[in-house]
Amino acid sequence: MRCDVQRMTIANPNSSTYRIPIEKVDLFRVESTGLNTAFMGTMIDRLGKYEDLGLTPEEIKGMLKDGRRK
Repeated sequence: MRCDVQRMTIANPNSSTYRIPIEKVDLFRVESTGLNTAFMGTMIDRLGKYEDLGLTPEEIKGMLKDGRRK
């Protein structure tokens, strides 16, 4: 089963890390209040939704492979 989610990240060559090209960021801002600085915007909102699932990338891949959904 293939997931038709539009990727925002690109794998870095020869690494297990990722990057987001600036043209894919859409809305983005940095807010600072006192000692706390935070990134906010559409890519952060999207990452938060994935984190809300409470699943690791490996668990999601396994579910997609098995054709299951949580």
